[in-house]
Amino acid sequence: SFILSHSPHLIFQQAANQPDSSIISKTANDIWNNNINHKNLIWLKWCNKPQQHDACKLTLAGNSEAMLSCSFSPDGKSMICASRDRTLKIYDVSSGTEKATLIGHTN
Repeated sequence: SFILSHSPHLIFQQAANQPDSSIISKTANDIWNNNINHKNLIWLKWCNKPQQHDACKLTLAGNSEAMLSCSFSPDGKSMICASRDRTLKIYDVSSGTEKATLIGHTN
């Protein structure tokens, strides 16, 4: 929601990324197919997108401001996230448990 609140033009793309059978995806596709004013818009059509809705698996909490970037460790077991609150947090991917917090990074 943070990204969409700061980049509302991505809402259409997010709707189009939903499974084809969802009403929101159908509506986005109808708008795209029937709107001649979209020539200057960029839309990435996801050809092999999942057709089942997949609920959120994990919510990471503990930052006082938005997370700006995340990256997985080479073994895929840990993830590090940089936040606008000047912290780097390392999480266990399978449980979401915070393993460490590093304070004071800058952009």
